[in-house]
Amino acid sequence: MSAKMKIMLAVFIVSQWMLGNLSAQNKLPVWVEQRPVNPNYYIGIGYASKSEHPTDFQKVARDNALSDIASQIKVQINSDFVQQVVEKAGMVADDFKSYVRSSTKAELEGYEQVDSYETPTDYWVYYRLSKAKYKALKAAKLNKAKALSLDMFKKARAAEQAGKIAKALLFYFQAIPPIEKYVNESLEAEVDGQHIYLFNEIYSSLQRILSGLKLDALTPEVKGKLGQPIANPLKVKVGFVSGATERPVQNMPVLFAFTRGNGDLIKRAYSDANGVARTRVLRISSADNLQIIQAKIDLNKMVNEENPSIVLKGIMSSLVAPTARFLIHVAGLTAYVETQESNMGHPVEIKQLEPALKRVLSDRGFTFSPSPAKADYLIKVKATARKGAEMYGLHSSFVTLTLSVIDLKSGQEIYKNSLDDVKGIDLTYEKAGVKALSNAAKEIGNKLIPDFLQKIQSTQ
Repeated sequence: MSAKMKIMLAVFIVSQWMLGNLSAQNKLPVWVEQRPVNPNYYIGIGYASKSEHPTDFQKVARDNALSDIASQIKVQINSDFVQQVVEKAGMVADDFKSYVRSSTKAELEGYEQVDSYETPTDYWVYYRLSKAKYKALKAAKLNKAKALSLDMFKKARAAEQAGKIAKALLFYFQAIPPIEKYVNESLEAEVDGQHIYLFNEIYSSLQRILSGLKLDALTPEVKGKLGQPIANPLKVKVGFVSGATERPVQNMPVLFAFTRGNGDLIKRAYSDANGVARTRVLRISSADNLQIIQAKIDLNKMVNEENPSIVLKGIMSSLVAPTARFLIHVAGLTAYVETQESNMGHPVEIKQLEPALKRVLSDRGFTFSPSPAKADYLIKVKATARKGAEMYGLHSSFVTLTLSVIDLKSGQEIYKNSLDDVKGIDLTYEKAGVKALSNAAKEIGNKLIPDFLQKIQSTQ
């Protein structure tokens, strides 16, 4: 064989070896094409596209692999009691399972990476988690969570027995977060020689306390005035009924809110040593004659978490907290209205502005006094219609108008505004003046009165 032939044969052999090696490198691993099965492990295969995730494709693939593992860990609602809570809270059982599964994924540990594979465009990763290791780690976490919860539960029971109802509620709620991921477990424990199911006992204790709490509005009906504060505070008494005895509850958070009508008020208060919680209505802004403020136990203040889980939210919404209500009989502000209207230098016989002004104010809750002595506000309007121009037999008139409002309690002018050159057109100057006055009445209702009302509401 010539030297040239030998060289060609060597080149052929090397090229074939390189092609074979490249083919072997590009061949997908078995675990990518066919999912591994091992009864002793949870298997997680994760994938990420490098084009969609150019900078974090490894993290995305890893998260997908861990999600794959978490999806294999069964989540069951073993307790009928938990199922009832889920249903009462308006939660869907699948949502609860999804929450537990996502929590499981977030807390997964003890897993190991078996292999990875990538091409210029794709990335796969293979993780596994020993079922025995997972079971042991979960048992350790469960025992720790149960110990924390049990400590809060014992503090709650001690506070309840000592008559410190608000503190007992707080501790019972604090006993939930450590075990909220495990409420589908039995959570058995022993307290004072008694065998209990911890979550069931916490929940029933919350129900027992809330059913014993009582709220009474000490002034259930009060009078108020639109745009003004209510002079006296609204008081609600918080009590706890046990047998034939009722005792006041101190430091209980109470939430106040309008359920009919609207206004500004102090929304939260705590009960004092006599069980009395107070709020103040700083301003009534709705013109409704009858308005309602509700007081209820503020359960949100019992939960020391900014973003409670769906489980804790569900538990809270399934509990019924006592309420009380205040009826507020609202009187409108009283005004005395003075109008001066002239058309072409003469007082008008049929006024345009006064009835329009009173109609707008009446719609906003005002009543009218026959005398300034009994009114909250003196409203003065002066409007003058003057000649404009005449063209093709049509005459135009223009109205200049001023509005002044005096607070009769302080004697101060609190609002003043004007309208210039409000136009009216008709066959004569007098008729055009009537049209201009009518147009001015519309303008005062659309512009000046809303501006005036906003002004007095902001200064109350």
